[in-house]
Amino acid sequence: MEIQQVGSRGYLFTWDVPYKTNVYAINGDKHLFICDTFLGIEPLEEAYEYLREVGIDKPVIVFISHGDYDHYWGNGAFKNTVILAQEGCWERIHDEHEETYARHTHHKMGMVELVLPNMIFKERVIFPEDGVEFYHTPGHSKDSSSCMDVKDHILFVGDNVESPLPYIYSQDLDVYINSLEGYIERTPKTVISGHDPPMSNLSLVKENLDYVKKVKNDKVDTSKLDERSKKIHEQNMKTMEGTKTF
Repeated sequence: MEIQQVGSRGYLFTWDVPYKTNVYAINGDKHLFICDTFLGIEPLEEAYEYLREVGIDKPVIVFISHGDYDHYWGNGAFKNTVILAQEGCWERIHDEHEETYARHTHHKMGMVELVLPNMIFKERVIFPEDGVEFYHTPGHSKDSSSCMDVKDHILFVGDNVESPLPYIYSQDLDVYINSLEGYIERTPKTVISGHDPPMSNLSLVKENLDYVKKVKNDKVDTSKLDERSKKIHEQNMKTMEGTKTF
């Protein structure tokens, strides 16, 4: 586990196995916010123990950015905690957990227990005393949401932004474009995604936006893509054709 402080009150926890994944914590005035819970109880207990060791002892609010398994399997570490998610995320976890767990069991890290979000929002929820906002940003998936640390102007975007290309799990590209353009309008100082290092500019957001627009208009020049990008693009085309299985 790699730990990096971001801004005046953020802690980024990163694991490289089985693939690079981030969990982001915000030490608010009233609450400790934890964004996503990775692949099981074990790594989350390690991260939470570190936060206690540095003297953070506040009520915890967990935020799940979307219902992909690698973003909520650690919920069992927070069974007696507020777990916040967009309503579509609750539905995905409820409906898909058994199947995705069977398919990806080899990725689990410690015990995985189905713990559903218990605080649900539709469009947004704001914690004004902490200066933290959570809001629906459909794109990578219909249920994707983001977290804005208003005080430090740091934006956590889950899997809506990713290198070299985003994975597209929804055919509604107009809402994805709107979400990415909304990120740019907010002009955050730092962007944190689910699987990339912190970004101090919006270049990757703009690159992802350009790609999504090209997918929408069927103008992606695959001859200019490297091998990894081609594989991601092929998967995205299966989504657009309705032949992708998850």
